Formats: sequence, structure tokens, C-alpha cells
Amino acid sequence: MKILILAQTPPPYHGQAIMQKYLVDAKWDWCEKKHIRLNYSEKISDVGKFGFSKVITLLTVILKVLKERLKGKIDLIYYPPAGPNRIPFYRDIITLLFIRRTTNKIVFHFHAGGINKLIEKLNPVEKIFASLSLGKPDASIVLLESLKDEIKWFQSRSVFAVPNGIPDISKKYIERKNQNPLKLLTVGLISKEKGIYDIIATANILKNKKINFEWNILGEFATKGLKEECEKLFAEQNLTGKIKFDGEITGEKKWEFYTAAHIFVFLSYTSEALPVSILEAMMFSLPVVATDWRSVPGIISDGVNGLLVPVRNPVKAAEKIELLINNPEIRNTFGKEGRKTYLEKFTLEKHLAKIEGVIKQIVRNGR
Repeated sequence: MKILILAQTPPPYHGQAIMQKYLVDAKWDWCEKKHIRLNYSEKISDVGKFGFSKVITLLTVILKVLKERLKGKIDLIYYPPAGPNRIPFYRDIITLLFIRRTTNKIVFHFHAGGINKLIEKLNPVEKIFASLSLGKPDASIVLLESLKDEIKWFQSRSVFAVPNGIPDISKKYIERKNQNPLKLLTVGLISKEKGIYDIIATANILKNKKINFEWNILGEFATKGLKEECEKLFAEQNLTGKIKFDGEITGEKKWEFYTAAHIFVFLSYTSEALPVSILEAMMFSLPVVATDWRSVPGIISDGVNGLLVPVRNPVKAAEKIELLINNPEIRNTFGKEGRKTYLEKFTLEKHLAKIEGVIKQIVRNGR
């Protein structure tokens, strides 16, 4: 039984690539599992943009699948459709028009949310090609039950909800001592939709209220222009010593930031479906302040393992962060509950077992 896993693997080091690397590395002794790498971007800042090298990659992916088909029957192809951006969406259409006929069954795994909004904007011709390539997969996987409605257009024969899961790096609950200043942490691509302007505005509010804090931001800027604009705002608002842009950091060094932090802040309003960075924060027993956005309320229970704030509302974000800074007991309680939630729902072992179960069920069931 042959299964092809078409998937990204790091770099770039974003949530989708990391999660797919875990799937690629998983050992399945009941089938022949082969990986075809889907990396069209080697840097996070290149994601969603056109490049001639990506055309070569696209042709290479199609040829590799065709080559596998010439070697013998392909029982199932696993494919992760892109998010709500036209360029990668067109790439998916082209790829799938060629490869869907090579396999008995196909499973889509939707890591990004909001694709339904892009579908609504397609013209009639685009919808025809989208339907031919993406319509009626044998199964689709979403990250939470609440996201099933977003993929109704695809008319999947079966839909499964499988949350992301990550390995337990911390291995234990981390009890943090109160210190001055407390450390805030944000991890991920730095962009407007990821809330960078709201982060700067929130930090400025906290600074003006004479609250002592240090805010580490790990990640790459989406564009050079954004970096220059943020550095200008940073200087104008005199946030030196309050915010530090540490760049893209991976491996043990990244975990050191999680261990040293006291509060994790997530002010994004982008299309990601289930932010891995929030799972990492809960795994490291960090209380979370996050936007009440998309799937986040399915991870963070307001007042239980973190606090939710409205999108694009720095005043509320500063208010919730100040509450946690001034109340170590609440921070510790949220941290314990966050780690408990992680262990119950979001470990890598649980994630991989569910994904394998879905694939096994689909490939073995008749149409």
C-alpha cells in the first residue's frame, strides 16, 4: 500500500511546516509512506509571493508524483491546501489538476483558515477550475470542529477534526518566580495581520502607565519596509528597553525564551487556524493573552488558562497584561491550567495517532 505525503518541512520555521515535518517523520509500518517536499519558500517572508523558482518547484512536484505513479499504484495522496491567498491557491489548482488522477484517494489537510472567503471572491471560470481540482476530496482534515463550516464548498466525502500537537519539550510544569521587570513573549512572523502595530501600541500604553516589563518578539519581518516602519515607531515612542526584536530563533535557544518568559501575548488576526505558538506557550506553563479570533477561543478558555481580548484593541490588551503582571497567583493558575489543557488535547502523540487513524480509515474504506 503506497501513500504519498505532499508536505512542507522547515525551513521556513512556521507552524504548518513544523507540523507537517512531524507527520513526515512518523513511522507507519502498515504502508509504504513517501514524502514529496512542497517547499516553495525557504524564508517566511517569501510565503504567498510569486517567484520563478516556485514555478520550477511546482513542475518538479508534479513530475515526482507522476514518476511514483509509473512505479505502481498510489493508494492515497495527502495534500495540504494553501490559505486564502490567490497565488498559492492557483498553485494548488495546477498541481491537483495533474496529480488527482494518479491516486485512488486524496485527503486534504487544512492548516490555514479563511479559504472560504477567497472562494467567495472567485469568478465563474476560476470556480470551475477550483471545483475540478479541489472539489469532492475523499476526506478533509480541519484543526477544530468549529472550522468545519469553512470548507463546506469543497464537498468532502468525510470531514475530521484533528487538533495540532507538539512534543513536550518542557517535560514538566514550570513555576515562575515573580521578578521585576516581568518578561512578555510573542513568537511568529512579524506582520500587520500578526498584530505588530497593536503590540507596539500596547507596549506604549504599558510604558506610559509606568509598568515595568520587557517584551521579546521572536520572528522574521514580513517585509523590509515593515521592519523600517516598526523601527521608526519604536524610536518615536521611546520603547528602547521595553521591546526587543530578536529575529527568527529556533531550537534550544527558542525554548530558553519560553522558559524565561512570564506571559505569552498573541495579538494576531491573520488566517492561521490553530497557532502552534500558543500550544508552545501552554506546554511551557505560560499564561496567555490572545485575541478572541477564529480558533483561539477553542484553545484558550477566557479566565481559565488565559485571557481573550478583542481584535485590534491595544487598550484591552494592555489592561489584561497589566492584570497578569500585578497578580502572580493568577499567572500561576493560568499556567497550570494551560499545561493541563496541552497534555489533555495537544500533545504530538495524540495528534499523530489521530492523523494516522484518519488516513488508515480512508485508504481502507471503499468509496
